[in-house]
This record gives sequence, C-alpha cells and structure tokens, in this order.
Amino acid sequence: MPGRKGLSYFCFICYKILLEAIQRSRKRLNLKTQQAIKKKRKAFYHKAKKEARKIHTMKMSPKRISKKLGIPNSCPFKEELLHNAMKIRQAAKEEMEEKKQAQKEKKRLGKANNKSKKAKVPDDGLVLPKSYRNQLTI
Repeated sequence: MPGRKGLSYFCFICYKILLEAIQRSRKRLNLKTQQAIKKKRKAFYHKAKKEARKIHTMKMSPKRISKKLGIPNSCPFKEELLHNAMKIRQAAKEEMEEKKQAQKEKKRLGKANNKSKKAKVPDDGLVLPKSYRNQLTI
C-alpha cells in the first residue's frame, strides 16, 4: 500500500480538523469531522474505563499505586527501610491530625470570642468610626 502515509499523518490530519472546528465561529460541522470527534471521544472514554477496571481488579486505589514503595528483595536492609518508612508515615499522620485538632480548637475559640465581643458593643444607634469604638468602655 504505497498510497498510505501512516498513523502519524492521520493524527496530524485529525488535529488539524479539530483545530479548525474549534476556531470556527459557527457550530455546524460536516459529518466526517463529527464522526472523527465521536471516534476520538469514544476511544478516550474506553481507555479510561479500561484503566479503572484494571485498578479495580488489582483491588488498589489509584493513590496507592503511585505511593507504593519499591524496594527489591535483594536489598540487605529491606526490613529496616520499610520499618523507617512506616514510622515516617505514622509521624506524618499524627502531625496532620494534631494540626486538624488545633484548627478545630482555634475555630471554636474564635466563635466564642466573636460572641462575647458582639455582646460588649453598645447598641444605642450611634455609628462611630472604628478608632473610637476601641476606646469605649461599658
């Protein structure tokens, strides 16, 4: 088949067609470009579904796949390395939980302070500048 130019040329043509379709002001397309777009979209979703199935059959979440620690069995200190990595992860988890607790506590105290400040401001209908409000005593 000497007339065939190859897959890279086909991809280039599809890219040109899609680029031209995007740049047009009107939304009408001829059937050839519509079918090309549908085909690309279908292939993309098919690939995504296939990846999701593959992850599901391995019973691993996508996050775990990227975080998996790859230490070869031939490494002499493999157990120590795994143990140290586990300690570091545990420490990071505890630190995150402490930060969350601190944030919750800060938020709770902030709400309590706001309520007490609102109660101290006199409500006699006067509107004073902020510089004078701090000098008022009840």
